[in-house]
This record gives sequence, structure tokens and C-alpha cells, in this order.
Amino acid sequence: MPLYNKRPWEKISPPKGLAPDIKVYYCEATDEIFTSYDEFFDRLMELNSTVWSCEYTNKSNLTFFEALESEQDAMKQLGQFPQYLEIPILWLVQELTCRGRFEDLLNDVYNFLKDRYFIGEEVTLSEGKKPATVIGITVDTNNYKEPAEKLKDMHAPSPEAYSYTLRIHGVEGENREKTGVQYMNIYRNKRVLGRQNLKLFLKNKCSVRNQEGERYVVLDKYLNRHGISERKWADLFAGPLPVFPKTTVLLRGRASLKKDEAHADDDASEKGDKPEKSKTPKASRHSKKTPKAEKSEQSSPSKKPLSEKKKVQIKQQQAELHITFEKAKRAGVENLEKWQQTEKFLSKRNIDELNEAIKEARKREQEKHRKKKEALQSWARKRDDLECDDLKPMPNLPQIPLPEWLSDKMFGKMLDVLQFFASFAEFLPIKEKKSTTRVTLSDVVVALRCRDPRNSTFSILMEILLKARAEICDEEEGDEVDFSRRDEVVMEMNPDYEHPEHGAELKTMTRLHEEIRYTLGSSVRNLYTDWLSITEVLRLLFLTSGYVTRSGKHRHRLFQRGSIRFYEDPAYMYRIEHPDVIRKLEVSTVFDLEPEERLDLLHVIIQQLLTYAKIRNHATERVEEICTQRIELRKLKNWDTKQEAEAKDARLLREMEAEGNEVNIPKTSKDSMKLKAMLKAAQEGRRHDKEELRKILLAGIAWLEFDLGEICFARELQKTLVQEAIEDMRADIFEVSSLFGPCSLGRDRAFRNYFVCDQIPILLVENPGRGDRIGSCQAEATPCKNMGEHLAEDDWRQEVFACTAKMENCPVHGLKAQQRPKWTYVQSLEQLEEVLSACNPRGFREIALVEEINYLKPQLHELVEKTNNKANNGQLSQSFMEMAEDPAKQENSIKWLDVVIDMILELEEKMTEGFLGRLPSYINREEWRKSLDETGDITSMLQDDVVCEIKEREVLHSRENFESLTDIQKVGIAFLQVVQAINAKYIKKPFTRIAPGSVIEPTWTLIHWMRSVVDCKSVPSLALHLFSIESAIQWEKSKLLAKCRVCRKKGTPEDLVVCFECDKCYHLDCARPRLKEVVNPYSCQDCRVEEEVQPEENSAEKNKTNGHANGHVSDDEMDGNDENEASQSSNENSLSVVRTSSGRKVKRAEYNIERLSSLAPPKKKIARQDSNADSSVTNGSGNQEDDSMKGDDETEDSQSADEDTCSESDYDGRRKSKRQVAAQRRSTKNTSVNDSSMMSNRSFGLGLRDSDPNLKEKIKKLEDVIRLAMREEYAWPFLEPVDPKEVPDYRDVIKKPMDLRTIINKLKNHDYDSAEQIKDDALLVVMNCKKYNLEDSEIYDCAVQLEEFWGKHLQPIFHDNSGRRRSWRLIATASTSITLPRITSTLRLRFRLNTINDSTSLRCSARSLSSNAPKKDRLVHFVCDDQTFTGKAKLGDSLLDVIVDNDLPLDGYGACEGTLACCTCHVILSKEHFDRVDKTNPAGEEELDMLDLAPELSDYSRLGCQIRVEKEDGPEITVTVPTVRRDARQD
Repeated sequence: MPLYNKRPWEKISPPKGLAPDIKVYYCEATDEIFTSYDEFFDRLMELNSTVWSCEYTNKSNLTFFEALESEQDAMKQLGQFPQYLEIPILWLVQELTCRGRFEDLLNDVYNFLKDRYFIGEEVTLSEGKKPATVIGITVDTNNYKEPAEKLKDMHAPSPEAYSYTLRIHGVEGENREKTGVQYMNIYRNKRVLGRQNLKLFLKNKCSVRNQEGERYVVLDKYLNRHGISERKWADLFAGPLPVFPKTTVLLRGRASLKKDEAHADDDASEKGDKPEKSKTPKASRHSKKTPKAEKSEQSSPSKKPLSEKKKVQIKQQQAELHITFEKAKRAGVENLEKWQQTEKFLSKRNIDELNEAIKEARKREQEKHRKKKEALQSWARKRDDLECDDLKPMPNLPQIPLPEWLSDKMFGKMLDVLQFFASFAEFLPIKEKKSTTRVTLSDVVVALRCRDPRNSTFSILMEILLKARAEICDEEEGDEVDFSRRDEVVMEMNPDYEHPEHGAELKTMTRLHEEIRYTLGSSVRNLYTDWLSITEVLRLLFLTSGYVTRSGKHRHRLFQRGSIRFYEDPAYMYRIEHPDVIRKLEVSTVFDLEPEERLDLLHVIIQQLLTYAKIRNHATERVEEICTQRIELRKLKNWDTKQEAEAKDARLLREMEAEGNEVNIPKTSKDSMKLKAMLKAAQEGRRHDKEELRKILLAGIAWLEFDLGEICFARELQKTLVQEAIEDMRADIFEVSSLFGPCSLGRDRAFRNYFVCDQIPILLVENPGRGDRIGSCQAEATPCKNMGEHLAEDDWRQEVFACTAKMENCPVHGLKAQQRPKWTYVQSLEQLEEVLSACNPRGFREIALVEEINYLKPQLHELVEKTNNKANNGQLSQSFMEMAEDPAKQENSIKWLDVVIDMILELEEKMTEGFLGRLPSYINREEWRKSLDETGDITSMLQDDVVCEIKEREVLHSRENFESLTDIQKVGIAFLQVVQAINAKYIKKPFTRIAPGSVIEPTWTLIHWMRSVVDCKSVPSLALHLFSIESAIQWEKSKLLAKCRVCRKKGTPEDLVVCFECDKCYHLDCARPRLKEVVNPYSCQDCRVEEEVQPEENSAEKNKTNGHANGHVSDDEMDGNDENEASQSSNENSLSVVRTSSGRKVKRAEYNIERLSSLAPPKKKIARQDSNADSSVTNGSGNQEDDSMKGDDETEDSQSADEDTCSESDYDGRRKSKRQVAAQRRSTKNTSVNDSSMMSNRSFGLGLRDSDPNLKEKIKKLEDVIRLAMREEYAWPFLEPVDPKEVPDYRDVIKKPMDLRTIINKLKNHDYDSAEQIKDDALLVVMNCKKYNLEDSEIYDCAVQLEEFWGKHLQPIFHDNSGRRRSWRLIATASTSITLPRITSTLRLRFRLNTINDSTSLRCSARSLSSNAPKKDRLVHFVCDDQTFTGKAKLGDSLLDVIVDNDLPLDGYGACEGTLACCTCHVILSKEHFDRVDKTNPAGEEELDMLDLAPELSDYSRLGCQIRVEKEDGPEITVTVPTVRRDARQD
């Protein structure tokens, strides 16, 4: 604080007893409050006067603000003074210097420091300017001379006599230390130790003392802090001690200081204060008596008696000093009777001495209180729990009733498994695999210990985990990489597959994963699992986990999965660490493993799932939810505290108002008036809106607007509501915490963990084990304070769980801790309270434990009460299976190989009786089955080697080696023989494929499968092969599941016959002609007729392709099977069906041009042609255009996109029945050659946009620009659509994807109606890329370059853009040219082709618009699922027109295009709008029929295609669009 007139200045204290309405004046500079303006003004004038000085530098003639700034600068400089120079400098001042003048002291110290450096000082080496530290000093004393008796200057060896040893920073090895360095080769920073800095340092660290002559010495506090007296010259420097001249204070020409004045207060000296001058009068300063006077005084006679006047004066003085004496008593002044007496009149000096004694006593008392307070604060400081000296005994908790055969370690791991199934139940198919929705402890116990697969739940739990893993892997991993393709390999520095330790293994696993996929027909993650195959599936999973995925998944792994490496996969690491377990799975089953090994397998799969982004994100969301709820709860508490303070202030003001004081009360608002009425109703018990009252109270109240009684009642009600909200939020936090994982409450002094497990609703306490990291014993034992008299220290520490500092008997860190039960629980509320009371309020761990328990106390009380009830009625013991029999005692009586043999026999029976295949003719089926059933060996019945003759003859096992085969291999040969007997046309992909010429042939997958099945080493492997091939068999073609096509009834296999051509079944009596016995092969009547009608070459080609002919279509329609689709596809080459360039099948339209002029307008309006429809270009024969005519840019993406567009049945706006389609096909086949000759030899597409040459030229230019952009080097990311499998989250970010290939395809298909639409799509490509990718990524840079390309090439095309024009087009096929009437602005035409059998008609719909309609656009707002889409409309436009013209993103809206054939344009109007439209345009019968099918039907529902914009609607219209749209044509 600045000095006022060079004396300490104290600010005035705030006035007491200020009323809230009293006006005061606040001085911000000094933080003072004045009640009068005069005092405030005087203070301001005083602060701006130059009577202030700096406390640290003694600068005078400053204002208050200048002095304050000077002090701040001085404190900053003192804080920057190097610490390594403080001790040497202070040692010089204290031990060597002897100066009474400060300037002399400064010169002595500065001259010695100028070219000399201390040990430990940080300097800079001139050579290379390298920082270094002085670690040694040597001195040459040959030229040193002893100092003279009287010195004028400091005497010490010259700087050249010293050489220094330095440790250079940043240098390792032998060159780190450098010796023999002279002072001129090193230097210190002048800013660090300048003369001004040294002066400021000495002035605040030293003061003048009367010691060995008056001189400057170091203040006592710094002597003790730095231990100056304990330091030696050799610790700081080297050589002889320097000698400094001696000058005392007396030489400065003033009186010497007294001893009591020299010892100024250390704190004042530190701040730069000068010692205060004594206030004793001058006469008393020299009042020391001489020996002669003392002698005469002793020899003088006794004192004279006091006079009455003197006595009165003394009594009066004592009465006046009564208050002072009371102060002295309270302060504890010793020898108070020296002043409190009646024999002597006290002089002013005596009174001053009394006051000084009171001050000294007060200082002693304050110091005593300060030390006591510091000791108390030090004792109350938070610390480690084992350092507290007042520990209390912890309660003895009961042990968890676990069975003897279940270890504590396994129980802990089981809890982890249980918690995972509970936390991520929404991602796990528990309900699908299990009858219940949760997994219990008994499920896990039986799964791990039971060896009988029929009773063990291990396969069920593993199936749940593996299915969830398969679904997530399909999204986040995909298939393995093909290292031969550069586009699939991740191009980065040091990829995982090049890792020096794991790289080769990763490549091997990747190839193995590919081999398994090509052998079993699916990826490892998608293999069928049950108790029979789970062993082999797990083995293959562990062998392939960590395989290298394609580059498309690299970004996802990098950013979404925490940049996990392939070799960090938990399954891969487990396989490396436990190869013996993998070997066991190869030759035995998982049920033969030990319980601990099975538990490890479950843990590994769980750890794998926890690495995937879907699970990680879910866990992150749970954590964020918990944090958010805790923050909201804290905000609610703070808000409640603020409301309490505001209500209290309002009560005080209302009480002051009641006492008659004037109080400024605001005017009551409308909201407050409403709340007053509700409070009055609640107080009187009348009916009121409780929910609204609750919302108002929890939103905050303007308390000053209410009366005193209303404030009290409202506050009590508000506190009740806040408490209810707090309890609800705490319950939610507890629930979410329990679901996320074990709800950990904290740990106590013995590191015991308290937590709640959701699957076992109980408050568990886990004692730490050997594997837990709790550290070792402390250096010192826990101090004892509250130890009982009957206990020894070690016994007390054992009872309270305190550290003994000895590992052999420590109950926390040592062996004693392992003797406690591993798992205990809190059984009753009394035990919970005992835990809370035993926790120490100063220990870190137990403070957090108590806070968390109190935080969730209501929920924990409920939980503990349930636990207590279960413990009393025995349910707790039952839930932990304490008395249950060990599931491991159940014997495994299953003969695994016999089970597989039974499955093979069943497969063969289904194959034979279902007419799917037959064993070779040279084998007796009954003997074959008997031999396989009894011995498992059918090799004796084979006539040749076991071969595979699909591509070429390959011997799998020769006859000579049959005897050396294992039992499993012999069963595999029998299994292979059954599979080879199945007709190839009954086996689905990927084991078969349709070869060129529509011939079904086996694939390499089936070859690999055959090679693998005969070399299986375990029964689970053989079962897995069986499941893989069985799922690929078309069992729906089996005769066992078939119905007669005539009577529609099932029959036995002996009464049914199957057509070899079409696979249809007939009873022997229903077949035409009737049959007496089963004929094989058999051809039905329909197939025989087809063969007779069709030309011979077409029939042969058809039989080769499909293996059967078309059946009766009407029968297929009745049956509901898919054979009718096959019969339709068989006629694709007919003259009425063609394919577009994208591969989509359409019906070619034919019509007579002469009929166009005679067509009358239809009665029903017909919607416009779909802009996404493709124009088909065919030759005269009706076949597809030659591949050479296709564009270079046509890809599979465009083909897949075109397949989703309308089919031939959409041309007439209605869906024709399959019966009509079949009849049309038959009529087409029977059509004469003359009819087919009437078809057009060429087809063309005509559109209204073609009539605008400027638009056509602009679109052509835009197409050229798009193709030019595709050839640029930076366009590679935009050439193809983004694959959602490779980038799973792309569609979550980008709602409307676009790429250059899609733009080209849309240009080919004439999907664009204007040039602006093309430009918008081109810019959308750039916008999507910038939105998804990071700014510093390579793809983002490509987008920037493409954007510059657009700006360069698109601007010249759109420089004369006069507006957006609508264009219409017509797709037609004609034999002669067509002349269409000109379309004016008052007439809008819609064309649609309708194909019925072989005739085609063109229907036109026209409507006239008023010529004087205003040109001002109206706005129509479509509200759909909390989103609003706005479009411009003109008078006369329907709502469907508005959506189409403005390209609003309402998918599926208006599917029938206004033909009243669907209800997808369903809208809900407002009541006023509906009433107005209903008067002028009521709904017709057809519209009402469609509305009956509409979802979310309302009383104000209409079809958007029938509602038009009218003058009465106003400038803006708002309608609601349902979120669900249903196409009645498809229903």
C-alpha cells in the first residue's frame, strides 16, 4: 500500500448500521464508502495530491495512483529476480559486508558480482551462445596479496584468477561439461542482474541493525527462510574470502539508533518501510540515572505520606483509566498492578508504557491465535485418507453368499459380462435368441460351467454377441482388401500391413479371410452359429480378426474408432497370447474348455464390440447425458438459492413497509396478477391448473410484486416443487449411471470399491486384490490419535484399516488385506449410515464416497431396503446360487459325430423325397444309409476315388488312402456324396451362377467347399460346412413343400409328380393326362404346349436357360408364389417388351398417327409425364440397341438408378393384373407376321425443350463442361457416387448426394428441364464435399479447384440468363412424323401413353388459364414433420404443381401424377381453407375413395392435385403434409 507522507496509510472501515435506502458514495480506487459527499471529495483530492511515496522504492512526490503503479512495477521486478542469486547475495551482505550507508553496500555487492559467477548460477557461453550452469570454480592465488588494515575498496582476487567448470544444456556425452572457462568467455543477462534490480532487491531484503557497529544486515525472515547461517563460502564460491571496507551509520552525521528502534518489524522492512522513530519525549531518552544518583536514592529515607489532594487525584486518574485497565486484563498484560494502584500518580510516560504493554500483549495473543488457526487449518486440510490421525473403525459388512465352486475372480468377470448385456441391450438381439429381454447371473454361470451343450447357455450368449458384431462389422469394416488392387489399399506412411512385427501376420489373416469367404459362401462374421458350429465359428473368427479392410473404411477407423490399429484388435492379441486355446478349438469343442477360458472368449468378443464406433458413440452419449443432467441439477440448485435470496429480500422490504417505512415497490404485472389468483386458489383448496402453476413457479417469480403472506406461501410451494424436481433428476442420473456401467460410488481408505450393478440390484463392496494398483505401504505409519486405551497401535490400525508401514501386517497394502472377503454388500440402512459416519471428512477418497452416497441417497435407501428383504426371505442366497449344484457336474453325453451323421441322413432324405437329387445309381440307398448310420463309413461302397469334376477332374481322396482317413473325414466323404447328388439348379448363389447362355453352373466357391469338407478335422467344422450348403439349397422347390397346381392341396411325395421344366407339382389324378404312377422325368401339359407353339430353336434356348416352361398364370396368381415373375421374365424377348440403355424393361408404345386428331379430351385429368422416365431406343426388330451405341459414361450406377423408375404397367396410370399381362403375352405370341410388320422401324423422343434452340444449345454446352471437368486430375473424388458401405456416416451428413456421373446420366435421360438445374447439381457436388470433409484434407482441396473450374466455365454460359423456363417433353414411338400444336402461355398440355394389349393411345389433358390473371407469385408453405418447405405458385396451380415446379424435397409425393390413382398427395388444410374450397370445389367420389386409403386422415383432408391456388387464398397458404405416404396402386 502506498505511504502517505512517508508513513503507513490505512483506509477507513465501512460505516456500520447502514439502511438499504441510505445514499452513500463509493471510492473505487481505495474501496471505501462515505456517507457524506464532503468526505468523499476530500478523499479524491487527497489521492490526487503529490504527498504519496512508493513503499518499495521510496520514490516520493507521487500521487496515489502513481505510487500504486510504482509498487506494482517493483513487485514485478522482485518476482523476476533469479532465485539462484538470492542466497549468494544475501550471504555476502550478512557475513562479509559492513556498511552503514546503502549506496556503499550496493557498490560493494555490485562490484563483486560484476565479473564473478557463483556455483549453481545459470550463464551463457559466448561460444555458440549456449546456456550452461556453473558447477565448479577454481582459483589461482599465486598473485593474491593480503588486504591492508584500512581499506577504501573491496579486496578480493581479480576476476582473471578464477576459472569455471560449466555443464552445457542440451548436450550429451563427453562434451556436456567444459572446464577452465574464463570470465570473459561467459556472461549473464544484464536484464536479470542490473544495478537497478540489485538495488531494489537489497532495499527490500536488508535493513540497518545495531550489531558490531551499525550496518546493513539481512532481515530475520529471509535468514531463516534461506538458511543463511548454515551456508558456507565453499558452497557458494571458491578461494579466499573477499574483504569489504567498514563504514557505520555514525559516519553519516546523525545520532545512533537505539537497540529497540533498530529491530524494526520484518514485514515492514520487507516492504521498504523505514523504522519508525520513537515517540518517547526527548527528556525521557536521556533519563538514565548515574550510579551516584542510584546510591543516594537507596540511602534516602522512606517516602512521605500522600496528601488528601494527591489521593483524590490518584483515585480520579484510576477511575479514568478503568477502561484501559479492563483492556489490559483482557489482553493478559503481566504485572498490571504496576499501573493499577493507589500509591502513585501515573505520568504520561507511565500511561504510554501501559498502552505499549497492552499492544504487546495483544500482539502476543494475536500471534498465539494465528498459530492456533494455522495449526487447525493444517489439520483440517484434505489429505490422503491413510494420513488422517482420527480414523474411525469401519463397519463389518456381510459377505456375498457365493457357492463354493465359484471363485471371487470369476464372479467379478461375470459382473462385467452382465453389465455389458445390460448397458448395450438395444444393440443386442437378446429377445430374438432368448425368451426374456435380459441376461441373468445364472445364465452366465451355466454358460461358463456347464459342459452339456443342450443345457449350457454359452452358445446363446455367444450368438447374441456374434450377431450384434456381424451387423456392426457390415457397416464399419466390410470385406478384406485385395492387395493387388491399388484402389483398395490404404496409401499412407507406414501402414499396418507393413509393420515389422505384425505385418506378415496381418497379410496372412487377410488372405485366410478371403479364402473362408470363398469356401463357405459368406464372411466369417455372417456364418451360421448354434451349439454345434459355435466352436468352428469362434476358431475362424480368432484366426481372421484384425484382417486388413479396404481403403474406404480407413477414414472411419481413423476418426470414428479412435484410430485403432489392425494388430490392436482384441481377438488378434488374444490369439497371439493364447495359441493353446486356438489349438483346442481346432480338435475339440468350446464346451471342453475350462470355465476361465470360456469366460475369456466372452470378454474378448465384448472388447471387440467396444472398439466399434456404434458402441463407443453410445457410451459417449451416455456419459454426456449423465454430465448434462448433473449440470442441470447444479443449475437448478443455484437457481433455487438465488430465488431464496430474492424472496428473503422481498420479505424484508415488505416488513419495513409494514413498519411504516417508505419502500419502492414495483407495479404488479399481469403475470403476477394471474399467479396471485392461482396461489389464492391453491391456498383455499379450490380447483386450479396445477401444471401451469408448477411451470410458473419453476420459471421464477417477481417477488417484490407480492404481499408478505403470498411471498411466504409461494416460496414454500416453490421449494416443494424444486425438491421434487431434484429427486426426479437424481433418479434419472442413477438410472442412466446404472445402465451405462457399474454405478461406482467411490472408494474408502482401504481402497474398497462401492458400486451398484444394474443386473444384480445390490450395493456391492469389492475388496482390492493383488492385481489392483493400490501401491505399497507409506514411509510412515498412520498417526494414532483416537486410539482406545485398551488397544495397541498395531491393533488399532488393524481395526480402522490404517497403514502400518509394514507389508507383512498392513491391512491395506499387505497380506492382511488379502485375508478379507473379496465381495461384501451393504445389507441394511443402519450399515449404510455406519459407513457414512465412519468415513473421515479429511480424506480424499472418503470425502468423494460420502458426497456420492448423499447425492443418490434416496435411490440407495430403496435399493438397500430391497436387499434387506431379499436377504431375510432367502431370495438373495437363491439369486447368487449359493445352494445350487455345480453345473459342471452335468455329464456331456452327446456323441457329436452321431449328431452330424443324423443331420446328413436327414438331408439325404429331404433331397431324395423332395426330388432335388438322387444318389448315384450304382449305390443301394438303403445300404448306404444303414452303413452311414451304424459305422459312419461308406467308403466301401464307392467304386472310384473321391473326386470333384466341376471344372476338371480333381482327386480329393484316392481309394488307397481310405483306410488312413479319420472318422470325421469318412463322414465328410458321405456328406460330399449327398451334395454332389443335388441338382445344380436347386443350389443358390454363391455356390452356383448363371453362365452365358443362361446355363446354371457351379462356381469356384462350391469347388473350394468340396475340397474343404473332406478335410475337416473336427465335428463343428463339418457341421459348419453342412449349415453353409444347406442354407443355399432351394427347399421351396422340394416336392415335400409343394401344392398341386390344380386342386391347390398338398399331398404325399408318393402321390405327386414334378414337372422337369417348370418345377410345378401335380397329383397323379390331377395331371393331364392322368398318371398311374410317378414318372421321372415328367413334363406338364403347359410346357408341352409351349414347346409345340414356339419355334424349335427358341424352345431349346428356353429349356437351356430356365430349365422349365411357363405355367398357367392364373394359377400362379392364386398361389401367390414367385413363379409368375419367372414366366414374365421368360418373355422379355417378345416384340412388346424392350430394354432401355440402362437395362430397364419397358413396354414399347405403338399408336396410329391418324387417330391423334380424333381424340377427345378425357373426362379425368391425367398427370404430366414423369421427368425420370427413360426413352427407349430400339431398332425395327424390337431388340435392344447394340452395345456399341451406348455412351462411354454409362455405368452400373445408372443402371441401378433406372431400375427404380416406372415399369411398363405405369403408362396407363393403373396396375394391370398378372392375368392380363399373361393374356397379352399369349396374344403376342400368336400375332401374325403382318401385325408385327406394322411396328415402327425407328423410334424417337420428342420434347418441348427441343423447340427452344437456345436452351438446347445451352444444355449441350453444359454437358461439354461436365465432361471436361471429369477429365481434370482433381475430379477423381467426384466421378462416382459415394459408396455408403465404405463411408457409413456419409448419408447422415449429406442428405442429397450428387456426383458428376449422376449428372451425365440425368442429362442422357433428359431429367433436366432447365440449364439452372444442371448448374445447381454441379455446385451441389462442391457444397457436399466441403460440408463432409475437413478443410485441410486432400479431397477438400479438390473441391476448391472444382469450384474454381465451375466459376471459369459456367459464367460465360449464364451471362444472359433471363429466367427459368418450364419445358415439357413427350416420349413416343410412331411410324410417321408427328406435328404437335403450338403450346401458348394460356394452355398447358399433358401427354401420357397408355398401352393396352397391342394398341396404344395418346391422351391429352388441357386446362385454360385466365388471360388476365395477376403475375404476382403466391407462397405456399408445406409443413411436414417439423420442417417447412416453401414454394412459389400462380393462380390456378394445384398444390401438386407447386411441389413439382419448385422441386420441393417431398419424396413419393404425387406418385400417380394427378390421375386420382393414389393418395400420396394427401394434404391437411386449415378449417377456413377447407370450408372455402369445399364450397367451390367439393371432393368427388373418386377423390373420397382415395382419401379412405390415406394414412393420418383428418376431417380437413384433401388431395393436393385437386386443390388449386385461388384469389381468395391470400398471398400465403399453409398446409400440412403427413409424414407417411401410401401408394394405393401398390397396395
